[in-house]
Amino acid sequence: AVDIIQRHNKESPLFLYLAHLAVHSGNRGKYLEAPQSEIDKFQHIKDPNRRTYAAMVSKLDESVGRVVAALQTRYMLDNTIIVFMSDNGAPSKDTTSSTFNFYPNWGSNFPLRGAKETLWEGGVRSPTFIWSKQFQSNPRVYNGMIHITDWLPTLYRAAGGFVTRLPAYLDGRDQWNSISLGLPSARNETLVNINENDKNAALIAVYNPGSFYK
Repeated sequence: AVDIIQRHNKESPLFLYLAHLAVHSGNRGKYLEAPQSEIDKFQHIKDPNRRTYAAMVSKLDESVGRVVAALQTRYMLDNTIIVFMSDNGAPSKDTTSSTFNFYPNWGSNFPLRGAKETLWEGGVRSPTFIWSKQFQSNPRVYNGMIHITDWLPTLYRAAGGFVTRLPAYLDGRDQWNSISLGLPSARNETLVNINENDKNAALIAVYNPGSFYK
């Protein structure tokens, strides 16, 4: 990502999507890994798994910082919108309810119920932050409903595009005025995915032996 920024022609627009592996848990071997020198910085955290998790977050923060520094060095930061987001809630391990996950990373969705691969808010609702020069004089917390499909028309509009030129069949809605001006959300409902393999619907029909369970 830093290399792309360093080589980019500043006269042309740039869309840069950077997906970090951290703080995702591993599907094989150790769930969590971080440099021991980084883990040692968090000795005040008693749980060793949470300590490693904190180290992973710290290294992620360091990586994002390098990207921001590269934008600053190229004098591109003032004309940049940074969106930091997640695709789902943490795969936290909850032994107090039916909420569980195969690959726990010892993250927390508190106070929301559920985890990754569930349709509870802990699984589908995640915090996001947006940095832009125009927000610095009036920072705010926005609690309106935004769906991941909204980012395409929203960022397109923020970059100066005309949303009316986008295909009418897009699921996303332009939320730029909602975010930048603190107006109500452009949507009042959202679509969630029901995966038959994960059996994550609120009510699932079992046709054999013919009963229902929640």
